[in-house]
Amino acid sequence: EDTQLDMLMDKAATTIQATWRGHLTRKQIMTEQAAAVTIQAAWRRYIAREYRAMQRQEEAAQIIQAHYRGYMTRQALAECQQAATTIQAHWRGYCTRRDLIQHLHGRVIKIWTLSNWHVLMTVAVSLGHLF
Repeated sequence: EDTQLDMLMDKAATTIQATWRGHLTRKQIMTEQAAAVTIQAAWRRYIAREYRAMQRQEEAAQIIQAHYRGYMTRQALAECQQAATTIQAHWRGYCTRRDLIQHLHGRVIKIWTLSNWHVLMTVAVSLGHLF
């Protein structure tokens, strides 16, 4: 009977120990799972912050690039406008000089014609040939 009682007590002790070890193991697993969840959440927050920082940096770079492209476009436009203004000024100067030369040429011919007419009239008068 003592042997049966010892075996029964050993079995009871083994059951209690197994139950206790199971409880401790489950508690340890729950603690580790909670720690894993905490670590994962912290990691996700870190990644999210890094991602947002990278997005802000990319947006800032895009804004800077857009401003630079706008600046370069305005500079190119200003150069084109300056070139067009220079070409227009040269063309207008050429046209003005051409028109002036034509005008002066016309006046020279008119003066020459009047001079010749005056000489002819003088000769005709001196010869007595007035028509």
